[in-house]
Amino acid sequence: MKSLTVLMLLLVAPTFAATSLEDDFDGENGGVGTSNYEGFANFDVADGAVDLTGPNFFDLYPGNGLYVDLNGTANRSGTLTSRDLFSPGVYSLQFRIANNRLEPAPNEMTVSLGSYVEQFVRQGVSSFAPVSRRVFLDERSALVFASPTDDTDNGGIMIDAIRLVRETQLLTNGSFELSIFNDGTPLPGVINPTDASARTVTESPTSGDPIYVLDNGATAVLGWEAFATVPGATIDWTHDSVLAASDGERIIDLNGTPGPGGIQQTFDTVAGASYRVVFDLAGNPDELPEDPADFPVKSVRVSAGDTSEDYSFDTTDTTTTDMGWETRVFEFTATTDSTTLSFESLTPADSAAIAANLFVDFGPTIDNVGAFLLGEPGDFSGDGLVDNDDLNLLLQNWGEPADPRPFGWNGVLPTGPTIDNDELNALLVNWGAGTTATVPEPATAMLLLLTAAAARTRRASR
Repeated sequence: MKSLTVLMLLLVAPTFAATSLEDDFDGENGGVGTSNYEGFANFDVADGAVDLTGPNFFDLYPGNGLYVDLNGTANRSGTLTSRDLFSPGVYSLQFRIANNRLEPAPNEMTVSLGSYVEQFVRQGVSSFAPVSRRVFLDERSALVFASPTDDTDNGGIMIDAIRLVRETQLLTNGSFELSIFNDGTPLPGVINPTDASARTVTESPTSGDPIYVLDNGATAVLGWEAFATVPGATIDWTHDSVLAASDGERIIDLNGTPGPGGIQQTFDTVAGASYRVVFDLAGNPDELPEDPADFPVKSVRVSAGDTSEDYSFDTTDTTTTDMGWETRVFEFTATTDSTTLSFESLTPADSAAIAANLFVDFGPTIDNVGAFLLGEPGDFSGDGLVDNDDLNLLLQNWGEPADPRPFGWNGVLPTGPTIDNDELNALLVNWGAGTTATVPEPATAMLLLLTAAAARTRRASR
């Protein structure tokens, strides 16, 4: 059985989607670290030298396989530049970062992809920690990890587990810029900012109309519907001149005039597929003297189908021009062919206040909302295909905890606490999806089952 497993692994060497990159460096140089390495599969070295660090060569953080020290041992710090150029779109960038603890001075690294540029500084003992960024790419660009060229102390920042995945936006009007305002067309449920008594608006919004108040059921913001969490509550569709937006010129304050309220959008999904929602969260830092209570921490509940999660944001030390926006992530698995995504203010969070219909005008704010497909059933790698890559991931992680998600598992979320028969069944049922491959014949299906069983037996014997 062991020989069968090895054979299957040799037949299903992983490949990666053209629009993404994944590299943990463990396959470099026969799995052995070395100085001044240049033979990377996915990167070119420029402006100096880098070290392939790990087993048999200065393995400062054992258990992480091979990783890269951007300051090579030739007294020249280097730059890693991806060989592929990535097309415009929205990307999820992830990598792990540590510091060469043998060099006491602070070390620097600059990461760039298109217009995204960020500097990282580490000093002393700094073990590997994950970094996750959402990058908007507007032109074909390479991914670059660079150490300062004047850093010549032979020890710098270390990187590992680089993962770049292109995302596809599934929502309409995620930054709330577009409306269905048309001259002369009444819009019930929208309060005219110049006439708060009027629940019908006929003119188009302009920058001179900084806030539109949306009643329960209002659909003035294209693709979205407002709702009230308590009778009479509203939300505010607010201009950048009032509260600095994260993206574009419009945001949603989930506590209207008054609140708390919510906003929702229904979009097409695939039952059994998993999705990632990325949104920017802040809070309206204003308050009025007549407000019954002060709620500096703003809370919001994000829901999709049967899944929900609560998030909070502390407005202390923020202003209307410096909102301190933070990107948050919510993931769920769809159960039907359409799913409603909702954002609901939980401010005030005091149950007695909510029961008393306590209205608060300044709540959590959201902007730049995106929903992206992680993977359909059986697509564990997230490349849109159910194929050998997914079988490899299943074999490598059989019986392992589903949280944290294994390296390379960018697709559909595991259904339980461990990776097991549920994932195997999904793979068998959906084998070949997204490709020209066919569903496995019974003999092939049995081979997959035996292979998974072998993997499970091997892990149990450790």
